[in-house]
Parts: sequence; C-alpha cells; structure tokens
Amino acid sequence: MPGRRTVIVSMVGQALASCPGSVLDLFIGSFHVGHGTKHLLNHLLIVALDSKAFHYCKSMHPHCFYLTSKKPSLLPHLKYKFLQELIELGYNFIFIV
Repeated sequence: MPGRRTVIVSMVGQALASCPGSVLDLFIGSFHVGHGTKHLLNHLLIVALDSKAFHYCKSMHPHCFYLTSKKPSLLPHLKYKFLQELIELGYNFIFIV
C-alpha cells in the first residue's frame, strides 16, 4: 500500500469471531487464497468488540485491538472515536463491515 500509512479495519464481535469456521476465519483466509493479497494481512487491523472475539482474533492474527467500554451504550461512539484517532495519527483506512 502506498506510503504504508493505510490500514484495513474490520470490527467484529463474538458472533463473527468466536470459533473455527467463523466469518473471521473466512475473511482472513481470503487474503491467503486471493491473487496477490497475502501481503495485505500486514495492513489488516481487526477491532474486537468483546473479549471472546479478541481472544479468538489473537489466535488467528497478530494485529488485533480490543475496543471496550464500561458502558455498552457508549460503544457506537467509541467506534467513531477510534476511527477519528486513526485519521489524527495520519493513517488512511479502508473500513470493512
């Protein structure tokens, strides 16, 4: 990726990332089987929204971040704040839902 200041961000919870065969497995696997896409794994940041997803993510990929809040009602705001901080740090990002 140009300048190496671009990250691919995906946010997952335990419904998408909790066991072998999950959506997260398919997503990460697609980078391995795609033509010329394996190097993009170095730019992939997976943001886990709960502890189960975080622990599973860490077993699959080295770039995982646990976004947590003591008040679940604040989590949507924290998602936007996290992305804003990426921009303020000078990163570009591609957001994958």
